[in-house]
Amino acid sequence: MSAHEDVRREATFGSLPVLKAERVWGFADFTWVNVGLAIATWAFLVGGATAALVGFRQGIAAFLIGNALSVAVMLLASVISSQRYGVEQYTLLRTVFGLGGVAVVVFTVILFIEIGWSSVLSVMFGRATANVANEVFGADIGPNALPVTLFALLAIAVSWVLLARGPVTLRVLNRVVAPGLAILTLAMLGFLFSNVGWDKLMAAEPLSPFPDGTLNFVLAVEFNLGSASPGGR
Repeated sequence: MSAHEDVRREATFGSLPVLKAERVWGFADFTWVNVGLAIATWAFLVGGATAALVGFRQGIAAFLIGNALSVAVMLLASVISSQRYGVEQYTLLRTVFGLGGVAVVVFTVILFIEIGWSSVLSVMFGRATANVANEVFGADIGPNALPVTLFALLAIAVSWVLLARGPVTLRVLNRVVAPGLAILTLAMLGFLFSNVGWDKLMAAEPLSPFPDGTLNFVLAVEFNLGSASPGGR
């Protein structure tokens, strides 16, 4: 294997530091990936949970506060090391926790966060697919029916295949998915504003709040703070 090929494989699949010119993702690729994560499906669910607790004005504030806090922490923890120094964050954490300590951190994150969150997302995909099938084909698939589980398992399998192919595949995929999600979101906003109107949105009240207004706002901020953590990243 030539030295150039060895460097390319290390930049794609390895964990050693790489120079800027050797990196697989550029600024545009990194931006598209983050756009895809930011407009992910769970964002709509968090928005629905926020609307249940607070009105439109407070909901915008809760969204900005929660995401600003969580994203700032994650940027300091991962982006600086990865983008400025070309070092994967778990590799950098070896200087703090050691080899054994990092293994414990990785195991904990995967076991208690990534597996659970991936399960939630796969079930969301399964139920969304079932809803589409019910509307388009006139089917009658319940939220806990067997097809939902099969769709969820299919989502996990496809995701595993894409991730196993490495960051180059993700780069190509997000160049299509992220703009598509952005266009879909703009279309939804256009539909919302044209059919509801800005005045009604500004006057919107919470759907099912608790009696304590402060508690509602704090919970809304917490929803948005927590939603950025598993996805972002």
